[in-house]
Amino acid sequence: MWFFAVFAGVALAIILQYRTYKKKGLNDLSYSVRFSTDEAFEGDIIYMYEKIVNNKSLSLPFVRVDTELEDGLHFTLVEQSKADSKGRRSIKKISRVQSIFALRAGTEIERRWRVSCDKRGEYNMQGSVIIIRDIVGLAQVAKRLEPEDTRNTHITVLPMPADIETHYTSSMYMSGDVVSNHCFTTDPLRICGSREYTPYDPMNRINWKSSAVHGRLMVNLEEKTSRHRFGLVLNMNSRTVENKNLYISDTEAIERNISVCASILDRIAAEDVPVRLYMNTVQNESLRDLGMSPVSEDEGDGAGAKILVSEPFKGKYNVVNALRVLASVKNEISVSADKMFDHILQNVGLYRESEHLIIVSAYLDQRMLNLHAMLKREGINVIFYITTTRSDISEFPENVEIYYNCYF
Repeated sequence: MWFFAVFAGVALAIILQYRTYKKKGLNDLSYSVRFSTDEAFEGDIIYMYEKIVNNKSLSLPFVRVDTELEDGLHFTLVEQSKADSKGRRSIKKISRVQSIFALRAGTEIERRWRVSCDKRGEYNMQGSVIIIRDIVGLAQVAKRLEPEDTRNTHITVLPMPADIETHYTSSMYMSGDVVSNHCFTTDPLRICGSREYTPYDPMNRINWKSSAVHGRLMVNLEEKTSRHRFGLVLNMNSRTVENKNLYISDTEAIERNISVCASILDRIAAEDVPVRLYMNTVQNESLRDLGMSPVSEDEGDGAGAKILVSEPFKGKYNVVNALRVLASVKNEISVSADKMFDHILQNVGLYRESEHLIIVSAYLDQRMLNLHAMLKREGINVIFYITTTRSDISEFPENVEIYYNCYF
């Protein structure tokens, strides 16, 4: 008789705890997550901190948390092989981790994850899925927990500048020191006179003796020293004609374009030379906050309203802002490259501020060479950076400055 009484008691206890965990297992749980920084470069390792707090008086014997990162971020796990006698470790990158633990009443657990930033972009931590079971494993309840405080759940991964000096070569072969109007900066060792100071000149170029003679600020006149302004055009088309019109078929090529743009911006703007960034990409909130705006609000096909332009980037601080713009670019095309080039030709006045127009593209076609010839008549020099081998040009023209990927 006592056997049936014990069996009934155990069965009743199991039923009661089953109902309790089904009803209250997910109550009074709080979840928070934060990154160790809100900004990083491609390839950086950062930390992500997760905290789960059990605020109720019911202990949780089995808690499983599934955490997943957006594409471009990966958890970095260090594993040691048992079969390796030398104790060597391997690094494994995964986008999703599962962890199992127990959580007593009124306690909390905080985990730290190593996160690898493998791709530029903007990322938000959306939360984790938590699964709770009862003591004997009969009851199972699941819920997605969102972070209560979202202030540190966003991270911007800045693009890493490409090594264009090593991996890109020019179609115009030259050697030695030459005076060129195509170089990014002036040579301070080649002083050829002085001129009046402008707001775009750095203070270290002021010639104080000449300023005292003329009664106004004068700066040294260096070879190639007229204050050039550059325009940098990021072509979001990966091919001359995309498969689905405004659909990017090769996103890796666009990522290479962005890396080259980051390198060019770093070289030009850091030397106090103003440079504007033009892109045929879709406007978003982040780009708008960073000062990107349409080139024009024109009529007709509306290409000018779909081409974005930045304020002039100049100086080391503005280089960081330029990288933030590139990090916020989505892989979307607002207007085809042909329409963008047509808009440049039809509205040269909007682009005349730039004496040099650098076009970074995944391909080179005859349409772009025609653009070079027509803008040259308007006094605008066009320079090309081609990041893939896609080209319908059998031989590069001698009068066009083209930098192409040599794949060393």
